[in-house]
This record gives sequence, structure tokens and C-alpha cells, in this order.
Amino acid sequence: MTELNVLNDSSKYYIELEENSRIYLRDDQGYITKERYPWIDQLIGVRQVKQGYEVLFKMKRGDYAKFFIDSSGLKQKRQNIDIKSIDQVSADFQVDLRSGHHPKPNQLIVHCSYHKVATTFFSGILRRVAKDYGWNFQKCKQQELHSETDIFFQQHSKVNFSQLPSYVGSHIIRDPRDMIISGYFYHLWCSEEWCHKKKQEYGNKSYQELLNSLSKDEGIKAEINRMANAIKNMVNWDYSNPNIVEIRL
Repeated sequence: MTELNVLNDSSKYYIELEENSRIYLRDDQGYITKERYPWIDQLIGVRQVKQGYEVLFKMKRGDYAKFFIDSSGLKQKRQNIDIKSIDQVSADFQVDLRSGHHPKPNQLIVHCSYHKVATTFFSGILRRVAKDYGWNFQKCKQQELHSETDIFFQQHSKVNFSQLPSYVGSHIIRDPRDMIISGYFYHLWCSEEWCHKKKQEYGNKSYQELLNSLSKDEGIKAEINRMANAIKNMVNWDYSNPNIVEIRL
């Protein structure tokens, strides 16, 4: 059994063995140090293999890799860790890469969108990020936001940033004409609950029943009216917020 440590006074990375001997990590140019390898965030684990050792480390951008070194500490190769193999690597090194070594973000991550502007696409990505990093994801209204949430998705871009904690995020827009046409054809058949609720304003029909009862031109006009507030909100959005990355679909 081995224990991995860092020699802080000289910044040299090394493996410390049970008998208190050390194997310093080297490459062809010399010792592997913090100064020469600034992209290493921390060394996490080590295990002995037939050819020497595998050393697992976390990179500053948040992903993982490992060095294969021989018995003298000389690096033979490096391998990045694919997200699909995280569980196997966690088991090999007896660490929890999905939670234990993914610190919480120090700012709330916010994504703002609109109906028919890649909401399903971004929701899927952000849910997967949250799952892989052990973070909390919420797709909700701002008043429903939990204090422990790490990623906040507001699909109608209705956010009062002055009432949020420290944050960074993104905001996505789309040509309103594309939003309208995409919305019209989608709402003719979609299974979203709101689209099937009967309303007096639609003659006691659901919105989907209304669209299917109209000609294409009249149906698109109905979609324009339904999208009007969202488009106004998109026009009136503050595009100068330095904490928000603006994305155009």
C-alpha cells in the first residue's frame, strides 16, 4: 500500500512508500513540480501496477488524468480520464471522483432561456453537469430557488439578478421569427400539460385544439400573440451584464 504526498517546501511531487522512502515524479526534463506543471490542481491517489505506479491527479480546469510512471518515478505516459470511466477509476483508486473531489462552485451558475430556444438541449446538459459533479440543479421560478442550488435554469429569463447571491451565467436568444414558426409546429402535437388545458379565451378549447382548428396563417398569428411577451422580454433584456455570457442560437 502506498500513500501519495506533496513535498511543499520544494514543490516536488512524490510518492511516499510505507517504509518512509520516496519516489520523486520525473519526466525527461527533470522533476515534476508545481512550477513546471501549473495545470495540476492536486494529486489525489496512487496505486501500484506491474510496470510501476499509476498516479491520479485533478487538473485546474476540473477534469482528471493520470500518469503512468516506472519504479524509479519516470513518467512513461499520461492518460486523460473520460467521464464514462469515472466510476471505474474511482473504484481503482478508492476515491469518489463524482463528489468528493468536485468542490461546490463559489458562485451560483445561472442559465436564462425562452420557450423554443434550446431549453430541452441546455436542460439536458446542465442536468448532466450537475449529476457528474455532485451539484444541485434546479429548473424553476426564482421564488422557488433553494439556497443549496448550484445551477439555476430559468426557461423564461424572468430573473431579478439583484435578489440573487453572487452569480455567473449565460443567456440565449433566437430570431423571433424562428421561435414563432418552431413554436407553431411544435404546439400542434406536443404533450406539454399547459398546451392541453382548456381555457375560456380559446372558446373552451386547449391551445393545441385551437391551433389545429385554424388555418396555418391564422395559427401562426395566434402563435405570434402567444409569443409577444417573451419577445418583448428578450428585447428589453440587459445585454450589458458583465456576469452573463450572451449566446445567439
